[in-house]
Amino acid sequence: MCWAIDVGNTHYKVGIIKNNKVVKVYRFRTIRDQSIDEYYFQLRNICREHSIANIPKLWIASVVPSVTIAFEMLSKTKNIDAAFIDTQSSFSFSLDERIGKKIGADILILAEAAVDIVGENVIIVCAGTATTIFAVVEGVLIGGAIAPGIKGSVESLIDSAALLSTTYLELPEKAIGQTTEGAMSSGILYGFAGLVDGLITRMKKEIGKNDIPVVASGGMISKIERASCEIDSVYPDLGMRGILSLAKKN
Repeated sequence: MCWAIDVGNTHYKVGIIKNNKVVKVYRFRTIRDQSIDEYYFQLRNICREHSIANIPKLWIASVVPSVTIAFEMLSKTKNIDAAFIDTQSSFSFSLDERIGKKIGADILILAEAAVDIVGENVIIVCAGTATTIFAVVEGVLIGGAIAPGIKGSVESLIDSAALLSTTYLELPEKAIGQTTEGAMSSGILYGFAGLVDGLITRMKKEIGKNDIPVVASGGMISKIERASCEIDSVYPDLGMRGILSLAKKN
């Protein structure tokens, strides 16, 4: 048994892996100054729920440096076996040499899962804190694009516009909204779907593969997937599947 830990800017998830499958996922808020003891307490609670005596090996993909350091210290002080995923890990793809070593672990695990599921030619969309779109071509991660996230954009809009207030975002039937709430939902969700589709269209043209499959994931992807004309399939647990793929190979 091992656990997969996916640390994002908003949440971190702990996936319980049994028999080469992620059987359950726990979700916690990412708190950048959370103590080592608090992380240990959360993991021990999961152990108790599953009647496990000790915390098993951890496979960790983190894009939050302070949390990465916390888990490194936790591993050392509590004698927990941990593997940290970075550009030196063994993937099912290679990195374009122009990318360098600073690419985030979140992109790496998503690419690992997408290649494992779809194959060596794939475009991956992640709608989370940021909206990221990147491409693997002939088994090489060649790069991508980073745009603002939906949630952050909404918060920025509300903070800057006195007459706009927090609203529940739901994809409307029509792009033409007839209330403030409807107009906001339309503008944000159809707007972001258009942003995603536009970037995918440009990438397909640059790659020279109009039929390259497009997979998507991320906490906000459910808001825009129906409005997108380019997304072929959605995998809510894509990051966890990427960590699982790496754990199985090692």
